[in-house]
Amino acid sequence: MIKAQNFSYLAIILLTPFFISLKLDYSISFDRSLWVFGEFHLKRSTEQYLITFPISLIVILFYALKFFPVIVRHKYFLSLFAWLFFVTLGNYVFGEMSIMSVKVTLAMIVFILSLCVFDEYFSTVDFDSTVAFEDYYILAPFLILLSLLIWSFAFYRDDSFIVPMLKVYDFDQYLSYALLLFIGAFFKNTMQLLVVFICLLVFADITRSDGIKIILIFLIPIYILYKSNFHWLRKYSVTILTIACSLIICYQALAYFYPNIQAVMPLTLSARIEKIHTFYANTDWMMLLFPLRDLTVRSDHLHNEVLQAISATGVLGALLYYGMIINRLQKIMRVNLGSGISVALVVIVGGALVLPTMHPYTGILIAFFLSFYNSKLYRQSVSA
Repeated sequence: MIKAQNFSYLAIILLTPFFISLKLDYSISFDRSLWVFGEFHLKRSTEQYLITFPISLIVILFYALKFFPVIVRHKYFLSLFAWLFFVTLGNYVFGEMSIMSVKVTLAMIVFILSLCVFDEYFSTVDFDSTVAFEDYYILAPFLILLSLLIWSFAFYRDDSFIVPMLKVYDFDQYLSYALLLFIGAFFKNTMQLLVVFICLLVFADITRSDGIKIILIFLIPIYILYKSNFHWLRKYSVTILTIACSLIICYQALAYFYPNIQAVMPLTLSARIEKIHTFYANTDWMMLLFPLRDLTVRSDHLHNEVLQAISATGVLGALLYYGMIINRLQKIMRVNLGSGISVALVVIVGGALVLPTMHPYTGILIAFFLSFYNSKLYRQSVSA
């Protein structure tokens, strides 16, 4: 049963940007930063680490062991895992497995595993008509974290979180995408939405995130349409989502066939378009269907999630992976249009710039959203 507090401890842990790093000497630290201490946004750190991961990953692994007998019966988990195993085995046999391909494959497994974990978790929560479940799992944890982040930056003026020994790894990129996931939940209240929008705009400026600024610009006409033609937008939301996904394909085709377009694009977009063109120009098209031989270009960080999935698992792997995500998004659009929009913007638009579902911090949060808004628990709370 739900406890007496007004927020979920699980959601707080998942949302908290607490990162654990293992150094080359095998010592553990919690203060890994992209920047030299005292030189925030002035001098990049060159210190090397073996691995860095959010505390939420430990939570996923714990629940995965708890729900393992049920998880292994999930059809979408088994189908994707079987294909990933086939591709990984093929690359191992040919001896051409890049580190980036391994990272991407593991990231995809973590995301699917997170979905399965949260599906099972929400199926075990008892319904209580006196509990506002969206407030409990989404709004309250977000507002608590946002307050702590604002206080931390105002006090330290860097990427510290609460105390100097805790640093937010990837403060300049993925933190803002994580916060953006929640903005759609405030669509029903214009004043609250305005406050959250301004806070995100400030964070986008602090973190120098052009991607977040682009998404926030997209959000303005979408919200105007949401307020003025809500029923029309909900009726055609699935169609609009399909068109948005098609635009991602058009974006990649444009980058491949018209690479000169990068000359009129902002610097960050220009670099990404060049990577897309280089990837397709140097890839054997048969390898896109059956990626049984790793290619040199695939070891590169492509800064495009769809392309990264195709490079590691082929077209079929990407279709299995994103087909499951789009299917979940379509269902969310029908029960909570605002949250569906914000998650879709992060996954689709954000995926053209970074790797939102493949980064363990944002990926686990996206899986949390997809499971919560698709759960029987949430549907019961809406209809109660």
